[in-house]
Amino acid sequence: MLGYGFVYAFEDRRTKVFRGITRTGTMTISESDRRDLFNNLEVTLGGSAADTLMQLLPYQPADQLVTRVDMHAQTALLHGEMAELRADLTSEMAELRSDLTGEMAQLRTDVLGDMTQLRSDVLGDMAELRSDVVGHMADLRADLTGDMAELRSEVRGDMAQLRTDLTGDMAQLRSDVVGEVADLKVWVQRWVSGAAAVNLVALITALAT
Repeated sequence: MLGYGFVYAFEDRRTKVFRGITRTGTMTISESDRRDLFNNLEVTLGGSAADTLMQLLPYQPADQLVTRVDMHAQTALLHGEMAELRADLTSEMAELRSDLTGEMAQLRTDVLGDMTQLRSDVLGDMAELRSDVVGHMADLRADLTGDMAELRSEVRGDMAQLRTDLTGDMAQLRSDVVGEVADLKVWVQRWVSGAAAVNLVALITALAT
């Protein structure tokens, strides 16, 4: 005990109140009680400390004090507001969950539809690309076939012309060679005749001497 002058009074087993507190819970400290409290504090703690504590406990009229009934009413009001807030939050969360579920379902449907459309577009583009490639390859094959046939024809024509030219050149060469051989034969015959004549003259001369 600190000796502040507080005295407990026991009226029954369920009620324990301070002196100066009624059964309804309303503070009824009178000015006389405040002076007694100040005097006790002054004796125990000193005048300065007592004055400081009394300033921390300002006087309030009884009609401005909060009663236990008021506290219960405020508590009940707070409980009601909390229950209402909980109900509102629960309802809003359920509504939000429902909205999100619907939006997710719609999003899933949209995504599946977009994927199906994309797959269809890609397949169509691939089929068109395949058709274009096949067409280009057929055109290229036809062009190459035509070019090769034209090249073969030109090569055959060049070879025929070359064969004709070579045949003519060989005939001309053969004719030239034959002519030159004939000339050479005549020249050899003449040379042989001339040499024979010279040898004969030389032989006759030798016999004459």
